[in-house]
Amino acid sequence: MRRLTPVPSKSVEILLLESPEAFAAALLARPPLAEQNHLIARDRGESVRRFAVRVLHRLRRMRARADQISSISYLFAGDSAAATVRARLLRAISAMLGRRGALRLIGPRDATGDLRGYMDALEPRFPVGTRLEANVSPTGWTIMSARGPRRDEPLSVRPSISA
Repeated sequence: MRRLTPVPSKSVEILLLESPEAFAAALLARPPLAEQNHLIARDRGESVRRFAVRVLHRLRRMRARADQISSISYLFAGDSAAATVRARLLRAISAMLGRRGALRLIGPRDATGDLRGYMDALEPRFPVGTRLEANVSPTGWTIMSARGPRRDEPLSVRPSISA
């Protein structure tokens, strides 16, 4: 009888595009770096609510596999009418990642206040020791990240966003 050796899991990065028109800008602002990358884009006629439902179904299926989701990047369009749905989606994504990965919010520089608002709302749900970072890409997009603590880091106080 032959034994099969387990295949090591791959790191997986997911890019969620609420605005498919900004695809090139999103990739230039923060290109995916994992071994396996997935893109989930909102269709032109699709509501943000329907997009959120589709994203959550897809992420749940992906989590069922052995591959580890190392990060999820969310590029949003900035439509203020969808803010409530977007906030609920980001809370669900944050809960799915837990301590295992990074959540990145990407938006145009003029939407930095909105990005900060989403991160501030999510911050109480992050595990203690989560690192929060903000920077502007060379292409002018704001990127805010929340990454759970590494195993080798002590669980001390939660830092605040510095931008």
